[in-house]
Amino acid sequence: DPIIAGNSEDSLLYRLISSDDEDERMPPEGKSNQPLSPLQIGLVKAWIDGGAEWPDGVELQKASAGGK
Repeated sequence: DPIIAGNSEDSLLYRLISSDDEDERMPPEGKSNQPLSPLQIGLVKAWIDGGAEWPDGVELQKASAGGK
């Protein structure tokens, strides 16, 4: 599962953003893509481990082709 509330270690999202493998890590490196900072990764980990509460009224949108 992308996010397993309360369990960052088994959450795909956390594994991908914190991976040491450059071929696996998200976002991939490129002109404008930078890996998340350790602080940002820590915030995502804490959010997942804390239950991954999602704010009411906030919805994700699928990225269009080209990542924009």
